Amino acid sequence: MKKKIFPFALSILINLVVFTNVSAQLSATLTGNLVDSVNRHPMFLATVALYRSQDSTIINYKLTDDKGHFKFANVPAATPLKLIVTYSGYSVYRRNFTLPAGVTDFGNIVMKPDTIALETVLVLAERPPVIVKKDTIEFNASSFKMLPNAVVEDLFRKLPGMAVDKEGNITANGQRVSKLLVDGREFFGQDPRIASKNLPANIIDKVQVTDDKEEAYMHPNRPSWENGKIINLTLKKGVKQGIFGKAFAGAGTEGRYEAGGLLNMFRDTLQVSAIGFSNNLSRNAGFQSDDLLSIGGFQRSNFNDMNLNADGSVASIDKLSFGGDAGGIQKSTGGGLNINHQLGANTTLNLLYFYNGNSSALDKLSVSQQFLGDSILNVRTHALQDIDSRTHLLSGSLRQQISNFEQLNFKPALYVSNVTSHSFTDISSATNYQQLLNHSVNRETLNGDGLNYSHELSYSNLRLKKAGRSFTVLNRLSLDHNKQDQINSANSDFYSGGDSLYDYLNQLRHTNLPSFSTSVDLTYKEPISKTLSLQFTSTVAYFNEKQQTGAYNFDTQAHSYVERIDSLSLVSHRTGFKTFSTVTLPWQIGQVVFTPGITVQTININNRFGDSAVRQDFQYYRPYATIRWRRFYLGYSSTLKEPDVTSIQPVVNNTNPLFQIKGNPYLKPVKSQTVSLSHNIYKASKLIAYNFRIAATKYTDAIIQQRSVDGDGVQYAMPVNTNGNWTISEMAGITKHLKVGNGNWELIGGAKFNSSFNRNIILVNTLRSEQRLWNISPSAEAGVNWKDLVDVRLSYVLSVYKSRYSDPEFPSLDVTTHGAKLNMTLHLQKHFYFENMLDYQINPLQPAGIKKDNLLWHGAFNYTFLKNNAGILKLSYFDLLNQNTGISRVISQNYILDSQIKLLHRYFMLTFIYNIRNFSQKENKNRSLFNF
Repeated sequence: MKKKIFPFALSILINLVVFTNVSAQLSATLTGNLVDSVNRHPMFLATVALYRSQDSTIINYKLTDDKGHFKFANVPAATPLKLIVTYSGYSVYRRNFTLPAGVTDFGNIVMKPDTIALETVLVLAERPPVIVKKDTIEFNASSFKMLPNAVVEDLFRKLPGMAVDKEGNITANGQRVSKLLVDGREFFGQDPRIASKNLPANIIDKVQVTDDKEEAYMHPNRPSWENGKIINLTLKKGVKQGIFGKAFAGAGTEGRYEAGGLLNMFRDTLQVSAIGFSNNLSRNAGFQSDDLLSIGGFQRSNFNDMNLNADGSVASIDKLSFGGDAGGIQKSTGGGLNINHQLGANTTLNLLYFYNGNSSALDKLSVSQQFLGDSILNVRTHALQDIDSRTHLLSGSLRQQISNFEQLNFKPALYVSNVTSHSFTDISSATNYQQLLNHSVNRETLNGDGLNYSHELSYSNLRLKKAGRSFTVLNRLSLDHNKQDQINSANSDFYSGGDSLYDYLNQLRHTNLPSFSTSVDLTYKEPISKTLSLQFTSTVAYFNEKQQTGAYNFDTQAHSYVERIDSLSLVSHRTGFKTFSTVTLPWQIGQVVFTPGITVQTININNRFGDSAVRQDFQYYRPYATIRWRRFYLGYSSTLKEPDVTSIQPVVNNTNPLFQIKGNPYLKPVKSQTVSLSHNIYKASKLIAYNFRIAATKYTDAIIQQRSVDGDGVQYAMPVNTNGNWTISEMAGITKHLKVGNGNWELIGGAKFNSSFNRNIILVNTLRSEQRLWNISPSAEAGVNWKDLVDVRLSYVLSVYKSRYSDPEFPSLDVTTHGAKLNMTLHLQKHFYFENMLDYQINPLQPAGIKKDNLLWHGAFNYTFLKNNAGILKLSYFDLLNQNTGISRVISQNYILDSQIKLLHRYFMLTFIYNIRNFSQKENKNRSLFNF
């Protein structure tokens, strides 16, 4: 353990050595109040920025509180300073001064109205770091210094109220970012991570954060905290017309390489973006491939890696993912083209093509301990798997702004995918009474193809003949054709009877999953009075799904799989209609908005399983109610979800002889009822964000896996409906930015507390037990930045799980994990900077053969050169201690699952990065892409 702590201590010591060189300086305190010149009312959320007069370097900034008050502490005394006060619609206030030590009060500062836009009266160096304009928060990107090779994602991490997690998902004031626009246009589709991970930060002028009003309107009954935020990146003036991007290439030890480029071309109303990359570093440059999982091309029926949703339904079975996660050692290649074009004053066209290829080598060891009274079933699985996937995405959007209030949108998409895999799985089971119960070696070859077409066609009129009256119609259509061929050759031995019994499987399982669905949504809003309105939404949906399963034994004479196994083959066909009709009455009483409502839902399903048929008809009346007061939200809602066609097919999936699943044709839809309370607020005046949410959900007819274990250790599962499942979850968080020490120091702190309590029903053999699963997961992060020369971020997360059971046959289970991360950046001199990251994970109670902890240490030395520091030479090291391994421990039902995945180990790499900056400038007529 001491050896693991050493790298953390060393990194912190380096920072302490740097910090001790900071010289002491006399400080002062400055206060004041802003008032309107007309009525002397205090001015709330005005931006007050303090600069050094000599070079216009910003020292600190504040947003005034609701009394118009501001206060700067630790301001350098006896130093020429400049105060700039800005507020939308008012003249800029400037004042030059020098402060004595102690407290200085400027008293009331009178702001005068002005119709001239702020941008026309502010020089670039004086622009305020943040401006609040009604429902939009606008950050001035130049006020936040970044490294030369920083991307937009790095900029977001420095902005108050914004956060980026390890997968690149972005939140603003605790709400997810649903869209990221560049100068008001979509950039490479609707995944914000593509822009945030690839666009250079130093071309951004402003970051504007606002509510996703379109999403809120399309989902009128959705809680406000579930709707997204929109971030619009406005580019610097010189980028409006020109070419920018980056190109990089690198080679390293152990055969590691990376190469890629991003190029953007702007010409007035036309934006063309091209991107390409290739590497074998288990990362994909920000492009996610989670959609590959939807075709089920490599999901195998293996108990040792089953994860459950909160309602007890199966979430995944041996689920693997792509894109630089802990899914093995990966190679990724991708490229695409995005075109945005303003066809006319009111018509916008977007076209996108993207290709992504991934190859993954998985080496995974799993140990499952299942507890049944005084018996413990231990299942040990070692899986080796090579996976290749290829995906093509072609999408577009055509938006027609018919009038100020009318809009027509059409968004088609075509998705083509292929997944092939070859795997070798060694599984053995034992109990605490018998050393070896069974042993199986399973070789599998799988090929899956997916084809999906979908579109959205919508028309909205947000203002008919009467103000406040609006109407929207939306059509969704999806056409899927997914199929896969899975060949399993399994040799299994069973030892429970004393004598060895042998079973051999050589089988082809062909699955075809064609489906079609379409729906029409209507939304109508009618104002009844100034405080009361009527809102009506109605949806009619049709679905047609098939699962054609054919199993074949290998014929030794024909040397092919032609012997059909009728008991494992079946065609399931499901068709039906779903309707939703909701009426709500939003009623505003002062600052309180009360919205009662009711939903009537019907589901009519025709199921056919070969020659048999099952008819299911359901009708539900579901109440709905919300109360909003300022930033508080209290709501009650309910949902109804029918089971998927795979869960209802009554044939056995025996591709894993030790864990076999059979569908249930009599499954009912899952009904849920949720009560939630949330408070989500960002206090711009104090640069602090609060987030709180608690929700409780009760499930009726929840779908869980009923399992049984026979004497040979073979497990059988079938989904069934149960009652008594419910969950309570809570989330609370706070983040704070603070500048101290004459503005030289920036402190960032935050804390989150997540907890949940789940009551699940477990059915194993003949036992029915209630599981009570508690989880608490507090986390904290802290950061310090000194003059942008030293930047240190430290985070820690603790996860504690406790599972208790009503039946004494199931013993109590406990899991505790820890994680700590340290990020550090040092500017050694003008052209040199150093990056360092440590990531430590520990699961103290891992079983024998599974690593208990993992310490990943990597970083880089960077040297900037060429004109405008356009070139960067980067010498990086990865996994310096040569021990990188993916480890995890989870509780599910009555078992603990421990996993260990082999990941990339130590390598060194030299990379050259060139930032392309070629913009329209009169003095540079003969410009080229590469200026040396």
